Amino acid sequence: MAADSRPEGDRVYRENAQDHWPALSWWSRRHYIAAPFCTRILADLGAEVIKVEPPGGDPFRGWGEAKDGHSVCFSIHGRNKLSIELDLKKDRETLLKLAARADVLVENMRSGQLERLKIGPAELHAVNPRLVIARISGYGQDGPYRDKPAFGAIGEAVGGPRHLTGHPAGVSDLPPPRRGISVSDDLAGLYAAIGLLSAVWERDAKGTGEGRVVDVNLCAEVPCSRLYDIADCATAPHFPARKAVQSLDNPLIGSTPHPGPVIRLNGEAPEDVVRWTGPAVGAHTDFGLHTLLG
Repeated sequence: MAADSRPEGDRVYRENAQDHWPALSWWSRRHYIAAPFCTRILADLGAEVIKVEPPGGDPFRGWGEAKDGHSVCFSIHGRNKLSIELDLKKDRETLLKLAARADVLVENMRSGQLERLKIGPAELHAVNPRLVIARISGYGQDGPYRDKPAFGAIGEAVGGPRHLTGHPAGVSDLPPPRRGISVSDDLAGLYAAIGLLSAVWERDAKGTGEGRVVDVNLCAEVPCSRLYDIADCATAPHFPARKAVQSLDNPLIGSTPHPGPVIRLNGEAPEDVVRWTGPAVGAHTDFGLHTLLG
């Protein structure tokens, strides 16, 4: 299949649109790891996730190993999501139209950035009072450090995990080693998913009808445990038997190993959860702006 997977992606989307959470539409503006991990879980559970990317694409598309110029990591973090290119500084009205039809917004920018773009909770709730907004940042939306920039490594340093991985006092002058995965980002994404699902339940099941703001940061304390390395996960018989490791066809880079869905539901085979891999940048822009918005 050609690198532009738009026709096939639209076909798969249309065939599955009514099979998973038809009442929920998830909209997100995010980059790097925490929020993409959060919305990947939601997409694996069947939510409609529209990934709004800046012109040229999410910076995460340039991370890690690549094949033919396409990131293998993004194949995983972008799976099951629709991709729309949008300049938030110029296309504010289009963004508000997307928010108006959404149930949830997930953002992963520095604290206060939405307000500076004039698309903060006040503006978003003005067009959609039911919208649940999950905000993932380095230090949270308030407090003395709220305006400081932060990535996962800083979150681990401030939150305590780097102390756990450091050398005993007097043994070495080397800095504490980082873990091989971005633990603080992944856990922040999990906390955001749990928080926004709770807010959706409160809004719908309890009948409040009002959207809330979920505030998650990277500096919460992270537990430490010993894990298998990636080779163990790919070869140990338990993981493939549970479809925790799957080889998926990616139209951009060919067959690609993927982790299976973290959350499993009875009646749904784990191999059926991943409906497509990370799409080409802007692959669903026409569909999103013309079909969804009319």
